[in-house]
Amino acid sequence: MASQSYKTAITESFFRDMLSQWSSISRYHESGCVYLSGKSMILRRYYDLIADKKLIATYFGGIPPILIDAEALVLEDTDDWEREFSRHEEKISQSITYFLCNVDKYLLEKNESFFHYLSQRQAKNPSISYLLFFDINFLHPTLVNPLHNTFTLLQNTIIHPLFPTDESRHFMKYLIEKWHITVTDELEDAIILKCDRQFWLIKEALRFLRNKPDATALELFSDDMLRTKAQLLFSSLLPSEQSVVKKIILGKNDFTEDEIASVSFLKKTGWIDARDDTLHITTPLIEEYVRQITFPKMTVALVHGSQITVNGVPMDQVFSSQEAQVVRKLVSKKNTVVTRNEIAEVLWSTSWEDNYSDWAIDQLIARLRKKFLQLSLPKTSIRAVKGKGFIYEL
Repeated sequence: MASQSYKTAITESFFRDMLSQWSSISRYHESGCVYLSGKSMILRRYYDLIADKKLIATYFGGIPPILIDAEALVLEDTDDWEREFSRHEEKISQSITYFLCNVDKYLLEKNESFFHYLSQRQAKNPSISYLLFFDINFLHPTLVNPLHNTFTLLQNTIIHPLFPTDESRHFMKYLIEKWHITVTDELEDAIILKCDRQFWLIKEALRFLRNKPDATALELFSDDMLRTKAQLLFSSLLPSEQSVVKKIILGKNDFTEDEIASVSFLKKTGWIDARDDTLHITTPLIEEYVRQITFPKMTVALVHGSQITVNGVPMDQVFSSQEAQVVRKLVSKKNTVVTRNEIAEVLWSTSWEDNYSDWAIDQLIARLRKKFLQLSLPKTSIRAVKGKGFIYEL
């Protein structure tokens, strides 16, 4: 069987679904607001559209939308915008669809006059549609007021979730083929595991491997630039969204009203998900970065082979006798798997086979993780290794 060829960054079906949503607004000469994560994402999808006349005919009646990038052009006020619009409209007498991208700043600045201007402009010329593309949650309670007063712009709202895992893998395959690089199956799986849903991270990981084809997974995920990209992605979130991510990592759920709205948005867009009634960050590399800035560098060590310390401070009294024994076992074999049988031997000594209980072991590990959090240690310091046991990781 011939191997699959990857000629586009995203699958045709996924792209057509996006176009269908956008065109459903312009078809009726209405306007709307669209969330699409990644400032360059709309630019890339727009140029994919413009390059395909069939797609333009199918979704926009053969009239290509006009893209205006608020960051690329010097558009300081509505007069500048009017000149830019007029420049296009004097050439086109038919209905027009504008894609206005990178307009986040007007919302963050609470620039009501800009949104009022667009609303008034459409009222005067109902054959024009405006699709405003945002890289932030334009419906957040602290931001939405400027839009509330211009109802026509909120007639339609589209929230695109982050790309699912199969699209992430497709994008990775596309870049591997485009750049003519070879990546092992193990490294491909590792990239998806660490960078899932974030094309920017996947691209940076492959760029690293393009320049260093013999690099190991450890070298790849220790790359400063890759971690910088994770930092920038986290920084692109609104303050309450960043707070939610930090609280999830800390194991807290005491969310404020604004944070509750952010939880809903982050779940809807796929930045976080709920598993086993617990919230999780979906992209591990972003989670690892946030852990680094959330937790001070705290480590558990053994002094004289038995005394448990955290950053040099004795902590034996924090743990029960059995808990302390298991902590000593895990720490003495740090970064190495401690099997369930080994933990059972610690707990029940020579009669461990008769007393063995997975439930009891899991409950003890859960208590240890909770106490680690109380000591400002990430609960994931103790990581489960499926089918094997547990590992204490520095």
